[in-house]
Amino acid sequence: MTSELVFHLGDPKTGSTSIQAALRNKTWDAKGMPVLGYPARLHNSGLAALLGGADPVRDSAKGFRMLAKRIEAMAADTKIAVISSEHFSNLPPGNLKQAIDAHLPQFANSARFVMYLRPHADRILSSYAERIKIGAYAGSLPEFVDLVIKEKRYFYLPRVLRWQQVFGDRLVVRPMIRSALHQNCVVRDFLSIVLRSQQVRMLEEPLVNESLTVRDLSLLMLQHQEITSGLISHASRHAIGRNLGILFASRGGTDGVRPAYDRALYEKVVAAHRQDAAGLDSTIFEGRPMTTALEAAGAKVAETVASLRPEDNFTPAELRDYRAFARLIARMAEIDTVGWPKFFTGARLEDEEGDNAQNAGPNPVHLKPEHPKQQQRRKARLQAELRASGKG
Repeated sequence: MTSELVFHLGDPKTGSTSIQAALRNKTWDAKGMPVLGYPARLHNSGLAALLGGADPVRDSAKGFRMLAKRIEAMAADTKIAVISSEHFSNLPPGNLKQAIDAHLPQFANSARFVMYLRPHADRILSSYAERIKIGAYAGSLPEFVDLVIKEKRYFYLPRVLRWQQVFGDRLVVRPMIRSALHQNCVVRDFLSIVLRSQQVRMLEEPLVNESLTVRDLSLLMLQHQEITSGLISHASRHAIGRNLGILFASRGGTDGVRPAYDRALYEKVVAAHRQDAAGLDSTIFEGRPMTTALEAAGAKVAETVASLRPEDNFTPAELRDYRAFARLIARMAEIDTVGWPKFFTGARLEDEEGDNAQNAGPNPVHLKPEHPKQQQRRKARLQAELRASGKG
């Protein structure tokens, strides 16, 4: 029977995918320790999405009822259930507390919370690449730096203090710095916190997300430039970008140039985040890990900030070919804006778990036909493309 609940809060870009994959696939040996359960197929981001409104108790009621059923359905010897989404960390912590108090009252005073924070300079670079990959941003790195500084997007300390105020010492905050993690690994570190033991043995090495090169990201930017139709959902854009990113990383050739600051841009990042790093070190962490990481990032600056514009990275002939393939992918995505994201989710699980039909997402061709208005708009776009090519 589950007697303890642990919320993995994120933060984004701190190895959440690797932690979630390990929890799903149970890739560790913890004999003599409490049995962990993971009541999610991929993650619990859907639950997190329900908690951002003005009435989190009402909005999340159905999601928490489903979660409670999944917890009840876990094996009888399961002692700890882990709820994981990198999107919990950006919620008002009081919203999560209200929902737990209302829907899982047995864990209201005992639930634990774990959060990782990636050092500022690395986080900005990683977030920039991620947003380019999923089509959520199309500007330059200097423009992105100006944006996140203006929004104070990666000023961590105020957010952490809000979580501490609500959950006190039940919140564990860790720096996402390899040398500061148990056995230099975020998965091992997380399991050691959840199980309160460092005697966990991994049966296979955790997944590692390969960072994409400037060329990879430039191709992804090109792909998203071709997705200009309002028929394509954000979920489809994300699915296309994520899966192309996975394919690029898995095909080797990832030894190229990666996004980097030049000296002036790095100094701007340091000036904006130095105080937040120092505050975290003096208030949350032992030593000065965040300040040291901010200073160490200066050793990786480049002479210039690389452009991701496709026109700056590919020849006219390459652009012609790549845009044709990108337009084909975009046209396919227009056919079913719901089915493709679900299909890719199923494919991702199959890649991890083997050929298992019950884990696969639905095949888009088996979903309901597109709406007539959507069909008309798609055909109109196709006809316009044919006319432009001289074939119409």
